Amino acid sequence: MKRVLTLIFSLAVSQAALAGELQASYRYTSADADARQEKFLAHTGTGMGSYLAMNVPFAPVDFIRQQAAADLEIKLQSRGEAHVTVLTPVEFSQVLAKYVSIEELNRLAAEQRIQAAFLEPVCLAQAQRGNLRTLFILIRSEDLLRIRRAIHALYVAKGGAPQVFDPERFYPHITVGFVGRDLHEQDGVIKDARLCEAELAN
Repeated sequence: MKRVLTLIFSLAVSQAALAGELQASYRYTSADADARQEKFLAHTGTGMGSYLAMNVPFAPVDFIRQQAAADLEIKLQSRGEAHVTVLTPVEFSQVLAKYVSIEELNRLAAEQRIQAAFLEPVCLAQAQRGNLRTLFILIRSEDLLRIRRAIHALYVAKGGAPQVFDPERFYPHITVGFVGRDLHEQDGVIKDARLCEAELAN
């Protein structure tokens, strides 16, 4: 009997988690993502703590998080900041760190005016793995792709094998919120257009 009640409770929780749906569209524009007034933040930790990111305004992203949480009828955690990862911790620690330092990459990003990069919002997307869930704004950005190409050129000039780091393998996005923790490529989640669920109105 206890087992049956547990199963019923689990089903009820699952149905409650799926009760809400994302609305057809949310408002997030290139103007909302304009980061020219935001300070560049260097990420130079040990282990997986080194990566390259563009810092973007938090308030518009957090507003979408609140809207989506209400629509989905769930609690979405927030990091309290917003960014677009340009170079992941895995890419740096496992490939690039053998040839270039994170300080060199930060200088390169400053020369390329990373905080002035133009971001084109595509959609609001969602990924789920078990009880974990993450919502993110999918982005297009030729400016950020140009920075990754410049990183590749520096890496190759310092002796790196060209085929080991692919600058075009890039899935720019802004994490809006998550349940449990954020999901990444290591979890089998590729944050691309296949996960789009809602339009972003201009």
